[in-house]
Amino acid sequence: MQISDVFGKWLRDYRQSHGLTLEQISDAARKYSGGWKASKFSQIERGGSKADALPTMLICLSALNDLRETRGEVPDLSLKDALSSCDTFKISKFFTASATSVLGTLSAEPVRLNMAPIEHSPSMWELPKVRDKARYEYDGDSEDGIRVLLMESTHAPTSAETHMAEKLLWEPIKIAAICDVLYGHSLDEESAMRAGHGATPQKRGRITRLLKTEIEQYAKKVEEEERSAYGHAGGLLQD
Repeated sequence: MQISDVFGKWLRDYRQSHGLTLEQISDAARKYSGGWKASKFSQIERGGSKADALPTMLICLSALNDLRETRGEVPDLSLKDALSSCDTFKISKFFTASATSVLGTLSAEPVRLNMAPIEHSPSMWELPKVRDKARYEYDGDSEDGIRVLLMESTHAPTSAETHMAEKLLWEPIKIAAICDVLYGHSLDEESAMRAGHGATPQKRGRITRLLKTEIEQYAKKVEEEERSAYGHAGGLLQD
């Protein structure tokens, strides 16, 4: 889940379990927020209105602690309380961060993001296996009997890889993974090495078209291998 969704859900659950109204929270937050209305907190509870922004979370928590104090409770709510309900946060399409890492960065620990597992439900032909970069598992409940569990690359898709993926109607991570297998680095690096320093736009264009052909041929080769390997699995993968 995204941090905004986790924090918003926690705020809503806390408010409801303690019998608080949106108006009470907005009144308590007025001295910190410059007059946020109840509708603002309603949006935060739904994961909107910059719910994952640090100032937003701090204002909400400070307001709740003030309310706790007026009720004779210990004002001890922290970011850890608000975010620890989720083990892993989705940072972007391809990267995640553990709750421990996110909270640890506030204690001067280094920021580290992790490659996110990508699950796909479409036909296996959309994302052919890339050696050990992707794994397939038999799943009798799925439409075609094969579920793509994971495809990962040693680098995040670059702009060039994303652009090529858009042309081929593939996932960018697929291009990045194939480039790792074929070249050991990104499409950009391979293109620059083959074109050479000071290459003309025409030469760079020819190199890009050549690389595109190589990538497509590799994907086709792997697809044929997959067809051969799984083609007799109960007829599920036959045309």
